[in-house]
Amino acid sequence: MAATEDIDNYKNVSKELNHINSLLTWSATPIELESSEIPKVGGIISKEENGFRVEVTDFEFQRLDRRDRINTIKVKVDNTDYIINGFSIDSSETNLDVVKGKGRFQNICSFNELQSIDFKLNHKTKYKCFISTPISKLPQLHYVFETVTYQDDKTNHFYDCLRIRIDNKIFDLTQIQDHDKGYYLIENFDAMDFESFSEFAYSIKQAFGYVTSYMPGGEEYFFSEELSFYYRNHHRPSIKSMFKPLHYNPYHLLHQKREIAESYLDKLNRMSLKIFSDLVTSIHKHEQFSALILLMLDATSVRSFLVIPSLFAVAIESLSKLIVKGETGKEFLITNPDVSIMILDKLNKVIDDNLDRIGDKNHAKLKARIQGLNRPINKEHLTNDEKLIQPFDQLGITLNENDILTITHRNDLLHGNILLEGDIIKTEGQKDNYMGYVSAKLATLINTLILKYVGYSGYIINHSKFYEESCEIDTKEEYYRLI
Repeated sequence: MAATEDIDNYKNVSKELNHINSLLTWSATPIELESSEIPKVGGIISKEENGFRVEVTDFEFQRLDRRDRINTIKVKVDNTDYIINGFSIDSSETNLDVVKGKGRFQNICSFNELQSIDFKLNHKTKYKCFISTPISKLPQLHYVFETVTYQDDKTNHFYDCLRIRIDNKIFDLTQIQDHDKGYYLIENFDAMDFESFSEFAYSIKQAFGYVTSYMPGGEEYFFSEELSFYYRNHHRPSIKSMFKPLHYNPYHLLHQKREIAESYLDKLNRMSLKIFSDLVTSIHKHEQFSALILLMLDATSVRSFLVIPSLFAVAIESLSKLIVKGETGKEFLITNPDVSIMILDKLNKVIDDNLDRIGDKNHAKLKARIQGLNRPINKEHLTNDEKLIQPFDQLGITLNENDILTITHRNDLLHGNILLEGDIIKTEGQKDNYMGYVSAKLATLINTLILKYVGYSGYIINHSKFYEESCEIDTKEEYYRLI
Protein backbone atom coordinates (compact mmCIF):
# COMPACT_ATOMS: atom_id res chain seq x y z
CA MET A 1 0.00 0.00 0.00
CA ALA A 2 1.57 3.29 -1.10
CA ALA A 3 2.11 5.88 1.61
CA THR A 4 1.26 8.79 -0.65
CA GLU A 5 -0.08 9.62 -4.11
CA ASP A 6 1.78 12.28 -6.05
CA ILE A 7 -0.77 14.71 -7.53
CA ASP A 8 -0.86 18.31 -8.79
CA ASN A 9 -2.13 20.15 -5.71
CA TYR A 10 -0.66 23.64 -5.46
CA LYS A 11 -1.52 25.72 -2.40
CA ASN A 12 -0.65 29.34 -1.69
CA VAL A 13 -1.87 30.44 1.74
CA SER A 14 0.57 33.28 2.34
CA LYS A 15 -2.12 36.00 2.25
CA GLU A 16 -4.31 34.14 4.70
CA LEU A 17 -1.40 33.45 7.09
CA ASN A 18 -0.30 37.09 6.87
CA HIS A 19 -3.83 38.16 7.88
CA ILE A 20 -3.84 35.74 10.81
CA ASN A 21 -0.39 36.89 11.90
CA SER A 22 -1.53 40.52 11.85
CA LEU A 23 -4.34 39.63 14.26
CA LEU A 24 -1.89 37.82 16.52
CA THR A 25 0.16 40.99 16.88
CA TRP A 26 -2.71 42.96 18.42
CA SER A 27 -1.49 44.03 21.84
CA ALA A 28 -3.17 47.03 23.48
CA THR A 29 -4.00 48.11 19.93
CA PRO A 30 -6.44 51.07 19.71
CA ILE A 31 -9.97 50.13 18.70
CA GLU A 32 -13.23 51.97 17.99
CA LEU A 33 -16.61 50.30 18.64
CA GLU A 34 -20.12 51.34 17.65
CA SER A 35 -23.56 49.72 17.40
CA SER A 36 -27.23 50.50 17.84
CA GLU A 37 -26.94 49.44 21.49
CA ILE A 38 -23.78 51.33 22.48
CA PRO A 39 -22.40 54.76 21.58
CA LYS A 40 -19.22 55.16 19.61
CA VAL A 41 -16.42 54.49 22.09
CA GLY A 42 -12.72 53.82 22.11
CA GLY A 43 -10.66 51.14 23.78
CA ILE A 44 -7.83 48.71 23.22
CA ILE A 45 -7.76 45.12 21.93
CA SER A 46 -5.21 42.38 22.66
CA LYS A 47 -4.82 38.83 21.38
CA GLU A 48 -4.83 36.24 24.15
CA GLU A 49 -4.30 32.49 24.12
CA ASN A 50 -7.83 31.44 23.18
CA GLY A 51 -9.46 34.65 22.08
CA PHE A 52 -9.30 38.44 22.23
CA ARG A 53 -9.50 40.83 25.18
CA VAL A 54 -11.12 44.25 24.76
CA GLU A 55 -10.74 46.99 27.36
CA VAL A 56 -13.15 49.94 27.27
CA THR A 57 -12.93 52.82 29.74
CA ASP A 58 -15.91 54.82 28.53
CA PHE A 59 -18.47 55.48 31.28
CA GLU A 60 -21.39 54.75 28.94
CA PHE A 61 -20.66 51.04 29.22
CA GLN A 62 -22.29 51.01 32.65
CA ARG A 63 -25.59 50.76 30.78
CA LEU A 64 -24.81 47.28 29.45
CA ASP A 65 -25.97 44.14 31.24
CA ARG A 66 -23.16 41.62 31.69
CA ARG A 67 -25.51 38.80 30.79
CA ASP A 68 -26.15 40.23 27.33
CA ARG A 69 -24.21 39.26 24.23
CA ILE A 70 -24.33 42.00 21.63
CA ASN A 71 -24.10 41.29 17.91
CA THR A 72 -23.23 43.42 14.89
CA ILE A 73 -20.81 45.80 16.59
CA LYS A 74 -18.81 47.74 14.03
CA VAL A 75 -15.15 48.07 15.01
CA LYS A 76 -12.11 49.71 13.45
CA VAL A 77 -8.65 48.31 14.14
CA ASP A 78 -5.51 49.45 12.29
CA ASN A 79 -7.74 51.41 9.89
CA THR A 80 -9.59 48.20 8.94
CA ASP A 81 -13.33 47.73 9.51
CA TYR A 82 -14.67 44.58 11.11
CA ILE A 83 -17.91 43.33 12.69
CA ILE A 84 -17.96 41.68 16.12
CA ASN A 85 -20.64 39.21 17.25
CA GLY A 86 -21.15 37.65 20.67
CA PHE A 87 -19.64 40.67 22.45
CA SER A 88 -19.99 40.67 26.25
CA ILE A 89 -18.63 42.32 29.39
CA ASP A 90 -16.66 39.86 31.51
CA SER A 91 -15.82 42.23 34.39
CA SER A 92 -15.92 45.92 35.23
CA GLU A 93 -14.67 48.22 37.96
CA THR A 94 -14.73 51.88 38.92
CA ASN A 95 -11.65 53.68 40.28
CA LEU A 96 -12.53 56.98 42.00
CA ASP A 97 -9.95 59.69 42.73
CA VAL A 98 -11.54 61.48 45.72
CA VAL A 99 -9.04 64.37 45.71
CA LYS A 100 -9.50 65.21 42.05
CA GLY A 101 -13.17 64.23 42.02
CA LYS A 102 -12.73 62.07 38.96
CA GLY A 103 -13.67 58.47 38.28
CA ARG A 104 -12.34 55.95 35.81
CA PHE A 105 -14.66 53.15 34.71
CA GLN A 106 -13.06 50.09 33.07
CA ASN A 107 -14.75 47.15 31.31
CA ILE A 108 -12.94 43.93 30.36
CA CYS A 109 -14.77 42.42 27.40
CA SER A 110 -14.54 39.50 24.99
CA PHE A 111 -16.31 38.25 21.87
CA ASN A 112 -17.00 35.01 19.99
CA GLU A 113 -16.81 36.15 16.38
CA LEU A 114 -14.92 38.66 14.28
CA GLN A 115 -15.52 39.13 10.57
CA SER A 116 -14.66 41.46 7.75
CA ILE A 117 -17.39 43.81 6.50
CA ASP A 118 -17.67 41.94 3.19
CA PHE A 119 -18.06 38.43 4.66
CA LYS A 120 -21.43 36.92 3.66
CA LEU A 121 -22.72 33.69 5.23
CA ASN A 122 -24.96 32.83 2.26
CA HIS A 123 -22.32 33.50 -0.41
CA LYS A 124 -21.42 30.34 -2.35
CA THR A 125 -17.69 30.14 -2.82
CA LYS A 126 -14.60 28.15 -1.90
CA TYR A 127 -13.43 28.43 1.72
CA LYS A 128 -10.30 27.80 3.73
CA CYS A 129 -10.55 27.07 7.45
CA PHE A 130 -7.36 27.40 9.53
CA ILE A 131 -7.61 25.72 12.94
CA SER A 132 -4.94 26.90 15.35
CA THR A 133 -3.07 23.84 16.66
CA PRO A 134 0.16 23.32 18.64
CA ILE A 135 2.89 21.94 16.39
CA SER A 136 3.18 18.96 18.75
CA LYS A 137 -0.37 17.99 17.71
CA LEU A 138 0.55 17.74 14.02
CA PRO A 139 1.23 13.98 13.73
CA GLN A 140 3.00 12.07 10.99
CA LEU A 141 -0.09 11.35 8.92
CA HIS A 142 1.50 8.61 6.82
CA TYR A 143 1.63 6.32 9.87
CA VAL A 144 -2.18 6.34 9.93
CA PHE A 145 -3.45 7.37 6.48
CA GLU A 146 -2.63 7.14 2.85
CA THR A 147 -1.86 10.73 1.85
CA VAL A 148 -1.61 12.93 -1.23
CA THR A 149 1.09 15.42 -2.03
CA TYR A 150 0.71 19.19 -2.16
CA GLN A 151 3.02 21.87 -3.45
CA ASP A 152 3.79 25.42 -2.33
CA ASP A 153 6.36 27.94 -3.54
CA LYS A 154 9.13 26.19 -1.58
CA THR A 155 8.74 22.43 -1.86
CA ASN A 156 6.62 19.38 -2.57
CA HIS A 157 5.04 18.09 0.66
CA PHE A 158 4.60 14.32 0.60
CA TYR A 159 2.83 13.32 3.82
CA ASP A 160 0.78 16.30 5.06
CA CYS A 161 -2.46 16.25 3.08
CA LEU A 162 -5.60 14.09 2.99
CA ARG A 163 -7.93 14.21 -0.03
CA ILE A 164 -11.56 13.58 0.99
CA ARG A 165 -14.56 12.98 -1.26
CA ILE A 166 -18.11 13.36 0.06
CA ASP A 167 -20.91 12.90 -2.46
CA ASN A 168 -18.61 13.97 -5.33
CA LYS A 169 -17.49 17.06 -3.38
CA ILE A 170 -13.75 17.33 -2.81
CA PHE A 171 -12.05 18.58 0.36
CA ASP A 172 -8.45 18.67 1.58
CA LEU A 173 -7.27 18.41 5.16
CA THR A 174 -3.70 19.69 5.34
CA GLN A 175 -1.14 20.19 8.08
CA ILE A 176 0.53 23.61 7.92
CA GLN A 177 3.49 24.91 9.90
CA ASP A 178 4.10 28.66 9.93
CA HIS A 179 7.28 29.35 11.92
CA ASP A 180 6.40 28.36 15.52
CA LYS A 181 2.68 27.97 14.87
CA GLY A 182 0.69 25.03 13.59
CA TYR A 183 -2.63 24.83 11.74
CA TYR A 184 -4.98 22.28 10.29
CA LEU A 185 -6.30 23.63 7.02
CA ILE A 186 -9.63 22.38 5.68
CA GLU A 187 -10.66 23.61 2.23
CA ASN A 188 -13.35 22.81 -0.31
CA PHE A 189 -12.97 22.66 -4.08
CA ASP A 190 -16.67 23.03 -4.91
CA ALA A 191 -18.47 26.30 -4.21
CA MET A 192 -20.97 26.20 -1.32
CA ASP A 193 -22.37 28.55 1.31
CA PHE A 194 -20.56 29.02 4.60
CA GLU A 195 -22.97 26.97 6.74
CA SER A 196 -22.63 23.97 4.45
CA PHE A 197 -18.86 24.23 4.43
CA SER A 198 -18.77 24.57 8.22
CA GLU A 199 -20.86 21.39 8.63
CA PHE A 200 -18.64 19.43 6.24
CA ALA A 201 -15.53 20.68 8.04
CA TYR A 202 -16.97 19.60 11.39
CA SER A 203 -17.59 16.08 10.08
CA ILE A 204 -14.00 15.94 8.79
CA LYS A 205 -12.67 17.05 12.19
CA GLN A 206 -14.71 14.39 13.97
CA ALA A 207 -13.51 11.59 11.68
CA PHE A 208 -9.91 12.77 11.93
CA GLY A 209 -10.18 12.97 15.71
CA TYR A 210 -11.56 9.45 15.94
CA VAL A 211 -8.81 7.92 13.78
CA THR A 212 -5.87 9.87 15.26
CA SER A 213 -7.18 10.45 18.84
CA TYR A 214 -6.87 14.24 18.38
CA MET A 215 -9.77 16.35 17.11
CA PRO A 216 -8.62 19.88 16.27
CA GLY A 217 -10.81 22.67 17.58
CA GLY A 218 -10.89 25.99 19.38
CA GLU A 219 -9.95 29.07 17.37
CA GLU A 220 -10.85 28.92 13.68
CA TYR A 221 -9.98 31.43 10.95
CA PHE A 222 -12.06 31.23 7.75
CA PHE A 223 -11.28 32.87 4.42
CA SER A 224 -13.40 32.92 1.28
CA GLU A 225 -11.87 32.63 -2.15
CA GLU A 226 -12.27 36.43 -2.38
CA LEU A 227 -10.34 36.72 0.95
CA SER A 228 -13.26 37.92 3.05
CA PHE A 229 -12.63 36.82 6.63
CA TYR A 230 -14.44 35.24 9.57
CA TYR A 231 -13.09 34.19 13.00
CA ARG A 232 -14.75 32.22 15.79
CA ASN A 233 -13.64 30.67 19.06
CA HIS A 234 -16.81 29.07 20.41
CA HIS A 235 -17.62 26.12 18.12
CA ARG A 236 -15.88 23.25 19.97
CA PRO A 237 -12.57 22.92 21.78
CA SER A 238 -9.95 20.43 20.67
CA ILE A 239 -10.22 16.93 22.15
CA LYS A 240 -7.36 14.55 23.03
CA SER A 241 -8.79 11.07 23.33
CA MET A 242 -7.55 7.48 23.80
CA PHE A 243 -7.76 4.18 21.93
CA LYS A 244 -7.11 5.23 18.33
CA PRO A 245 -8.02 2.28 16.12
CA LEU A 246 -4.91 1.79 13.98
CA HIS A 247 -1.28 2.69 13.37
CA TYR A 248 0.98 1.51 10.57
CA ASN A 249 4.17 1.34 12.67
CA PRO A 250 4.15 -1.68 15.05
CA TYR A 251 6.98 -0.17 17.12
CA HIS A 252 4.69 2.73 18.02
CA LEU A 253 3.08 0.65 20.79
CA LEU A 254 5.43 -2.32 20.94
CA HIS A 255 8.71 -0.44 21.33
CA GLN A 256 9.56 -2.58 24.39
CA LYS A 257 8.57 -5.82 22.64
CA ARG A 258 10.62 -5.50 19.50
CA GLU A 259 10.52 -9.16 18.49
CA ILE A 260 6.73 -9.12 18.58
CA ALA A 261 6.72 -5.80 16.70
CA GLU A 262 8.89 -7.29 13.97
CA SER A 263 6.32 -10.02 13.39
CA TYR A 264 3.83 -7.32 12.31
CA LEU A 265 6.09 -5.59 9.80
CA ASP A 266 4.45 -5.43 6.36
CA LYS A 267 1.16 -6.63 7.88
CA LEU A 268 -0.35 -3.48 9.40
CA ASN A 269 -2.51 -1.12 7.39
CA ARG A 270 -2.84 2.54 6.68
CA MET A 271 -6.38 3.82 6.30
CA SER A 272 -7.12 4.46 2.64
CA LEU A 273 -8.55 7.83 1.68
CA LYS A 274 -11.58 6.00 0.26
CA ILE A 275 -12.37 4.47 3.68
CA PHE A 276 -11.66 7.76 5.45
CA SER A 277 -14.00 9.53 3.02
CA ASP A 278 -16.69 6.93 3.75
CA LEU A 279 -16.19 7.49 7.49
CA VAL A 280 -16.59 11.25 7.06
CA THR A 281 -19.66 10.70 4.89
CA SER A 282 -21.32 8.45 7.48
CA ILE A 283 -20.68 11.04 10.19
CA HIS A 284 -22.01 13.83 7.98
CA LYS A 285 -25.18 12.04 6.93
CA HIS A 286 -26.18 10.30 10.16
CA GLU A 287 -26.66 12.42 13.25
CA GLN A 288 -26.68 9.33 15.48
CA PHE A 289 -23.33 8.20 14.09
CA SER A 290 -21.88 11.69 14.57
CA ALA A 291 -23.08 11.70 18.20
CA LEU A 292 -21.48 8.28 18.73
CA ILE A 293 -18.09 9.45 17.44
CA LEU A 294 -18.24 12.50 19.73
CA LEU A 295 -19.17 10.25 22.65
CA MET A 296 -16.10 8.10 21.95
CA LEU A 297 -13.89 11.19 21.88
CA ASP A 298 -15.41 12.85 24.95
CA ALA A 299 -15.52 9.64 26.99
CA THR A 300 -11.77 9.06 26.82
CA SER A 301 -10.79 12.72 27.07
CA VAL A 302 -11.65 12.60 30.81
CA ARG A 303 -8.98 9.89 31.34
CA SER A 304 -11.05 8.14 34.03
CA PHE A 305 -11.49 4.38 33.98
CA LEU A 306 -14.37 4.86 36.38
CA VAL A 307 -16.26 6.87 33.75
CA ILE A 308 -15.06 5.43 30.43
CA PRO A 309 -16.57 1.90 30.66
CA SER A 310 -20.05 3.20 31.44
CA LEU A 311 -19.94 5.65 28.51
CA PHE A 312 -18.59 2.96 26.21
CA ALA A 313 -21.44 0.72 27.33
CA VAL A 314 -23.85 3.38 26.05
CA ALA A 315 -21.80 3.72 22.85
CA ILE A 316 -21.83 0.02 21.99
CA GLU A 317 -25.60 -0.19 22.49
CA SER A 318 -26.17 2.92 20.32
CA LEU A 319 -23.88 1.53 17.64
CA SER A 320 -25.73 -1.77 17.65
CA LYS A 321 -29.04 0.01 17.02
CA LEU A 322 -27.46 1.93 14.14
CA ILE A 323 -25.91 -1.08 12.42
CA VAL A 324 -28.43 -3.88 12.94
CA LYS A 325 -30.86 -4.62 10.15
CA GLY A 326 -34.15 -6.09 11.31
CA GLU A 327 -34.38 -9.88 11.16
CA THR A 328 -37.34 -12.21 11.60
CA GLY A 329 -37.74 -15.92 12.20
CA LYS A 330 -35.96 -18.38 14.46
CA GLU A 331 -32.40 -19.69 14.45
CA PHE A 332 -30.94 -22.89 15.88
CA LEU A 333 -27.37 -22.40 17.10
CA ILE A 334 -26.64 -26.07 16.43
CA THR A 335 -28.17 -26.96 13.09
CA ASN A 336 -27.26 -30.67 13.11
CA PRO A 337 -29.65 -32.59 15.45
CA ASP A 338 -27.14 -35.41 15.96
CA VAL A 339 -24.47 -32.94 17.10
CA SER A 340 -27.00 -31.31 19.44
CA ILE A 341 -27.82 -34.67 21.06
CA MET A 342 -24.13 -35.57 21.36
CA ILE A 343 -23.27 -32.28 23.12
CA LEU A 344 -26.24 -32.66 25.46
CA ASP A 345 -25.24 -36.22 26.37
CA LYS A 346 -21.70 -35.08 27.22
CA LEU A 347 -22.99 -32.22 29.36
CA ASN A 348 -25.31 -34.58 31.23
CA LYS A 349 -22.39 -36.91 31.89
CA VAL A 350 -20.23 -34.05 33.25
CA ILE A 351 -23.07 -33.05 35.60
CA ASP A 352 -23.56 -36.66 36.73
CA ASP A 353 -19.82 -37.10 37.33
CA ASN A 354 -19.85 -34.07 39.62
CA LEU A 355 -22.97 -34.97 41.63
CA ASP A 356 -21.06 -35.02 44.92
CA ARG A 357 -19.79 -31.49 44.36
CA ILE A 358 -23.09 -30.10 43.07
CA GLY A 359 -25.60 -31.73 45.40
CA ASP A 360 -28.88 -33.48 44.56
CA LYS A 361 -30.99 -30.32 44.45
CA ASN A 362 -28.70 -28.34 42.14
CA HIS A 363 -27.96 -31.46 40.09
CA ALA A 364 -31.59 -31.72 39.06
CA LYS A 365 -31.86 -27.98 38.31
CA LEU A 366 -28.79 -28.02 36.09
CA LYS A 367 -30.01 -31.04 34.14
CA ALA A 368 -33.35 -29.33 33.62
CA ARG A 369 -31.68 -26.09 32.48
CA ILE A 370 -29.47 -27.65 29.81
CA GLN A 371 -32.42 -29.33 28.13
CA GLY A 372 -33.07 -26.00 26.41
CA LEU A 373 -29.47 -25.64 25.28
CA ASN A 374 -30.38 -25.61 21.59
CA ARG A 375 -33.71 -23.90 21.96
CA PRO A 376 -34.14 -21.71 18.84
CA ILE A 377 -33.44 -17.99 19.11
CA ASN A 378 -36.39 -15.80 18.22
CA LYS A 379 -34.78 -12.95 16.24
CA GLU A 380 -37.64 -10.62 17.09
CA HIS A 381 -37.28 -11.14 20.85
CA LEU A 382 -33.56 -11.18 21.63
CA THR A 383 -32.00 -10.80 25.07
CA ASN A 384 -29.87 -7.70 25.74
CA ASP A 385 -26.65 -9.63 25.19
CA GLU A 386 -27.98 -11.22 21.99
CA LYS A 387 -28.90 -7.77 20.67
CA LEU A 388 -25.32 -6.60 21.19
CA ILE A 389 -23.84 -9.67 19.54
CA GLN A 390 -26.14 -9.29 16.52
CA PRO A 391 -24.22 -6.43 14.76
CA PHE A 392 -21.01 -8.46 14.94
CA ASP A 393 -22.80 -11.40 13.33
CA GLN A 394 -24.27 -9.23 10.58
CA LEU A 395 -20.87 -7.68 9.78
CA GLY A 396 -19.11 -11.05 9.80
CA ILE A 397 -17.00 -10.37 12.91
CA THR A 398 -16.14 -13.38 15.07
CA LEU A 399 -16.26 -12.83 18.83
CA ASN A 400 -14.13 -14.83 21.25
CA GLU A 401 -15.04 -15.73 24.82
CA ASN A 402 -13.23 -12.65 26.21
CA ASP A 403 -15.28 -10.38 23.93
CA ILE A 404 -18.51 -11.98 25.10
CA LEU A 405 -17.49 -11.72 28.77
CA THR A 406 -16.85 -8.00 28.27
CA ILE A 407 -20.24 -7.55 26.63
CA THR A 408 -21.74 -9.17 29.72
CA HIS A 409 -19.86 -6.65 31.88
CA ARG A 410 -21.26 -3.93 29.63
CA ASN A 411 -24.72 -4.92 30.86
CA ASP A 412 -23.50 -4.54 34.48
CA LEU A 413 -22.10 -1.09 33.72
CA LEU A 414 -25.32 0.13 32.10
CA HIS A 415 -27.29 -0.91 35.17
CA GLY A 416 -25.17 0.91 37.72
CA ASN A 417 -22.58 -1.73 38.65
CA ILE A 418 -19.70 0.53 37.65
CA LEU A 419 -17.22 -1.18 39.98
CA LEU A 420 -18.26 -4.70 38.89
CA GLU A 421 -19.33 -5.54 42.42
CA GLY A 422 -19.56 -9.27 43.02
CA ASP A 423 -16.63 -10.01 40.74
CA ILE A 424 -13.68 -11.96 42.08
CA ILE A 425 -11.55 -8.79 41.92
CA LYS A 426 -11.11 -7.45 45.43
CA THR A 427 -8.41 -4.77 45.83
CA GLU A 428 -8.70 -1.21 44.53
CA GLY A 429 -5.56 -1.67 42.45
CA GLN A 430 -6.99 -4.79 40.84
CA LYS A 431 -10.25 -2.99 40.10
CA ASP A 432 -8.47 0.00 38.55
CA ASN A 433 -6.41 -2.27 36.32
CA TYR A 434 -9.39 -4.38 35.35
CA MET A 435 -11.54 -1.35 34.58
CA GLY A 436 -8.73 -0.21 32.28
CA TYR A 437 -8.82 -3.63 30.64
CA VAL A 438 -12.63 -3.51 30.26
CA SER A 439 -12.38 0.03 28.82
CA ALA A 440 -9.78 -1.10 26.30
CA LYS A 441 -11.72 -4.23 25.36
CA LEU A 442 -14.93 -2.23 24.81
CA ALA A 443 -12.96 0.34 22.77
CA THR A 444 -11.54 -2.42 20.57
CA LEU A 445 -14.99 -3.93 20.03
CA ILE A 446 -16.45 -0.52 19.18
CA ASN A 447 -13.55 0.25 16.82
CA THR A 448 -14.15 -3.12 15.14
CA LEU A 449 -17.80 -2.28 14.50
CA ILE A 450 -17.17 1.29 13.35
CA LEU A 451 -14.41 0.42 10.91
CA LYS A 452 -16.14 -2.67 9.54
CA TYR A 453 -19.32 -0.59 9.13
CA VAL A 454 -17.50 1.90 6.84
CA GLY A 455 -15.80 -0.86 4.83
CA TYR A 456 -12.34 -1.13 6.40
CA SER A 457 -10.47 -4.44 6.18
CA GLY A 458 -7.15 -5.05 7.86
CA TYR A 459 -5.51 -4.90 11.25
CA ILE A 460 -6.63 -2.72 14.15
CA ILE A 461 -5.02 -2.23 17.55
CA ASN A 462 -6.21 -4.71 20.19
CA HIS A 463 -5.94 -2.24 23.07
CA SER A 464 -6.99 -4.67 25.81
CA LYS A 465 -3.93 -6.84 25.11
CA PHE A 466 -1.72 -4.03 26.42
CA TYR A 467 -3.56 -4.12 29.79
CA GLU A 468 -3.35 -7.88 30.34
CA GLU A 469 -0.01 -7.89 32.14
CA SER A 470 -1.16 -5.44 34.81
CA CYS A 471 -4.33 -7.51 35.31
CA GLU A 472 -2.45 -10.81 35.40
CA ILE A 473 -4.54 -11.99 32.45
CA ASP A 474 -3.26 -14.01 29.51
CA THR A 475 -5.91 -14.39 26.82
CA LYS A 476 -3.51 -15.60 24.11
CA GLU A 477 -4.95 -12.83 21.90
CA GLU A 478 -2.74 -10.93 19.48
CA TYR A 479 -1.71 -7.28 19.92
CA TYR A 480 -3.41 -6.47 16.62
CA ARG A 481 -6.72 -7.83 15.46
CA LEU A 482 -7.54 -8.67 11.86
CA ILE A 483 -11.02 -7.66 10.71
